[in-house]
Order: sequence, then structure tokens, then C-alpha cells
Amino acid sequence: MAFLWNSQGPASPPGKTIRDLIEDRGMTQKEFATRMDLSEKHVSKLISGEVLLTTDVILRMISVIGKDVLFWSNLEAMYRAGLLRETMKDQVALDKRILSRVPLEELHELGWIALDENPAKQVELARQYFEVSTLQIIESEAMAPYTALGAHINREMDYTLLAWTQQAKFCARKMSARPLDHRKLERNLIKIRSLSLLPPKEFLPKLQAILAYCGVAFVVLPAMKKLHLEAITFFAEGRATIAFTSDGKNSETFWISLFKELAHILLRHVGPRMVYSKDAETQAKRLGLEKLLPSDRYKSFLALKRFDEEAILAFANEEKLHPSIIVNRLRSSNMLSKKELVHLTVDYELSRSDMKNP
Repeated sequence: MAFLWNSQGPASPPGKTIRDLIEDRGMTQKEFATRMDLSEKHVSKLISGEVLLTTDVILRMISVIGKDVLFWSNLEAMYRAGLLRETMKDQVALDKRILSRVPLEELHELGWIALDENPAKQVELARQYFEVSTLQIIESEAMAPYTALGAHINREMDYTLLAWTQQAKFCARKMSARPLDHRKLERNLIKIRSLSLLPPKEFLPKLQAILAYCGVAFVVLPAMKKLHLEAITFFAEGRATIAFTSDGKNSETFWISLFKELAHILLRHVGPRMVYSKDAETQAKRLGLEKLLPSDRYKSFLALKRFDEEAILAFANEEKLHPSIIVNRLRSSNMLSKKELVHLTVDYELSRSDMKNP
């Protein structure tokens, strides 16, 4: 039976029809109860719609006041659907208030959700996107374990962030990532680092394969207007996921951000048993830089006191690391100005994980 959002009011309980039929026969409720072999109290509740019209009662009524199973079953189903419809209308009204906080237009532009002029249908589409029976559940404490993003992430309710990470979850589900294995991830960092020498079209599939082997899904999605982040790492649905925005990336920002996110995983800021830390971002940034370019190797390079392009390229080749990352480190150490060797930085165009392959 199709669900009609614009139906007017709940249907009458089958009890109204039962009452009319027994009155037509000149019966009292007491006599009807006796003939049905039911208590008067049960019959009273049956007529008022307080109890379900069961198959057992329907079969008794057919003998006492007529009609057939389909007739009574349909009356009961219509009545219960009407009650549910009224309840759902109340829930839709509450969900519509929350809906205004969801960036629906932008989600639609990205191709992630459909728009509908019918408010009730739009609420249902939003519920399906967030995979909840009502949008009110999203803000409940009971949902916290299922929307937990990581010990390093601000947990204040942000529907743009929630909508974006929900899309990241959808993409991660399609990837055959193994269970998270910190040891494998640690062992593969050098291999991951060497991918920085390749262009995005070549390194992205290899990076995704290596990380999936270590139990990490890697996702690239377009940024949203009110989403102020380069990347985010979270643990949900039994897997760790690193999600990157596709815009404004280059050979410096991408690899430095990636290793910071990997550091969050290694430091257990993300995972089934998260370790909370107030300075998690600082810790991850420090460890990420160390894993990307070990301090002992960097100090050996500094000791040579040669920071020209030729020396940097030679060191980058030796370390199997993109030269722009070394330039970034030299700038941070005030060994180079911001304008020096900028041509070594390469802009990246990252392919979206939410787009189907042509």
C-alpha cells in the first residue's frame, strides 16, 4: 500500500465498524463478548482501537457478525497505518527544523543527494543520506559512538562536516581495506613516501592499494564551502579512513598533510581504542614530519651547508622524496625565503573518489 503524506487524519478503528454491526443486530457489547468468548474489557478495548485486531479475533467475528478475513485485515491495517502516519508527521515537523542546518543545495550540486519540493520527502531523503530513522537521532548521545571521528577532532555538531564524512564513508565502503594494522602501516611508510616522486595519476592508485593493505581507506572528495580542512582521519564501520579535499593541493601540502594524518593513526588518535590528547594535532604534525623526513637525515643535509637547487635535488633523489618537501623544511628552518625555489612545487589535481570511472 502506497504511503500518502497528504492523507487527511487517521482512519477510524475497526471497532467503529464492529460497533455498528452489533448494534444493527440489536446486540449489546456484553452479549457480543459472550458470543465471541472474550471478556467485556477486551471487547471494549477492541472497539476503541486500543488493542490489535488479531487473526484469532477476526476468525471469531466472521462467525458472529460476518464479513471475511480480507475485509477485517484491511480495516486494521488502514487504521494502524493512519496512526503511524500521524506520528510520522510529528517527526517530520521536528526533522524539518534540523533540515535547515544541512547544506542540501551544496550536497545536491555535488551529486550526493536529490532535492524534492515536498518537505516530507526531502526529510526522508536526508534520513536516507545520514542513514537514520529520524534526523533528531544524529544529535543524540546514543549516536556518538557511530559518528566518532577521532580523538583529535572537535566534536561540536557540524552538519557540513557530518555530511562530508558521510560521503567519505560511502566511498570507503567500496574499498576492500583489511583490518587496521599499525605495524604494517609503520613498515610501509618508506614505500608510501617514495610515491611522492610520482604524479597524482600514478601515485593515487598505488597509495590506495598500500593503505588498504594496512587497513586504511583513502578517499578524495571535493571541499564544501563551510568545511575548513585539508584532510581528516576517522574510524568508523570497523575501518580507518583518511579523507582529503581535492582542491588546492600541491606536492608540499599533500604529502605533509598525508603524513600528519598517518601519524594520527600511529599515535592511536584514530582507531577502535582511541587515545585522547589535548595536543593531538601538534603531536601528529611533529611525528608526521619526522616520518616524512627523518631529523637525523635532515641534520646531515644541513651540515653540508649547501641549499641550492642542485644540492636539494641530489638529496631528494637520495631520500626518494619530492624536492618541494625539502624546500618546505628549509623554509621552516629559515634557510630559504618563501620565494626561493617555488618552481619545485608541483600543483596536484586529485581525482574524486565519489565519481565513477569513465
